[in-house]
Amino acid sequence: MEANGVQGLQVGGREPKALLMSDGSRLALEDDGPGGRADWMLLGDDGAGDRGLSVADAIQIAGDRHADYVRIRTRSEVAWLRLVSEWFEQEATRLDGELRAVRPG
Repeated sequence: MEANGVQGLQVGGREPKALLMSDGSRLALEDDGPGGRADWMLLGDDGAGDRGLSVADAIQIAGDRHADYVRIRTRSEVAWLRLVSEWFEQEATRLDGELRAVRPG
């Protein structure tokens, strides 16, 4: 169910990473950059009033027609974060092994 009469219209952009809402705002899964959090955000044109949302709130705001977009986009982000975390773990293990192999000098 859409919140406050605002409803999702279409997924837009070159990369479909935001849902355009009927009031001109965008619903997007944003991250804070490397090592940061990924959160659903309701973004205005001028940045004023941007607010973070839970996954449940994002699904509700997207409405029945676009709820699957939020679910799929969230699952994709989870998969990406898990993949990246595995790579970081492998790199940390490799570097730790190299460090342990160095004899004190």
